[in-house]
Amino acid sequence: MLVKSAVAIGRRSVNLHRVSSPYYHHQVSCRLQHHSLILTKSITTYNTNESNPNIIIQGTIPSNGEEIQVGQFAVLCRTFSQRDVYIFGNLVGDMNPVHFPQEDRDNTQHGSIQQGDKPIVHGILLASVFSTIFGTIIPRCIYRSQSFKFYHPVRYDEQIIGKVVVTKLRQINRSGGGVLCTCDTTLHKIDDNTKNGDMMSISGSAEVWIPRMIKG
Repeated sequence: MLVKSAVAIGRRSVNLHRVSSPYYHHQVSCRLQHHSLILTKSITTYNTNESNPNIIIQGTIPSNGEEIQVGQFAVLCRTFSQRDVYIFGNLVGDMNPVHFPQEDRDNTQHGSIQQGDKPIVHGILLASVFSTIFGTIIPRCIYRSQSFKFYHPVRYDEQIIGKVVVTKLRQINRSGGGVLCTCDTTLHKIDDNTKNGDMMSISGSAEVWIPRMIKG
């Protein structure tokens, strides 16, 4: 089911609507700052995995990538819990003590970090939101490349907003055809202590192959 709503997008703080669909058991309200499109758009809320209803993806990129256009965008709102970070760290073998609570660090051979520091989410785990956006909106798309730079760290349970904006489309005639989509990718964390209400955590770009032709 697709839920649509109109929201004003500008350089000021914008409240994306709370999701009223029963699909989401916990409503999440996200604020998006400094959006590059200063106009009113019809926003689509895309279904995500029912096992994690706190992940919300909204935007103007069409489902399945049909008639995708430059300037269209999508945002993902979510948090990463201590459990998320623990599972990821153990899965990939990255047990850097900056990612784990003091009691966990005391039980490892990695030493400790400055007392009082709060654990931070793995940067690569944060960057996974960009592929999550495309994998949800355009199933069977293939991630071709991703570059990014890290800025402010994200702590456990801090609300983040990952955003992709389509900047270039190139028709591909070989290897089955399709479209190579280039996007700007950014991730902000909500921080009410800052002037704009958020802080940049990641910026970069990505290329995604969409295995279908642009109509028209």
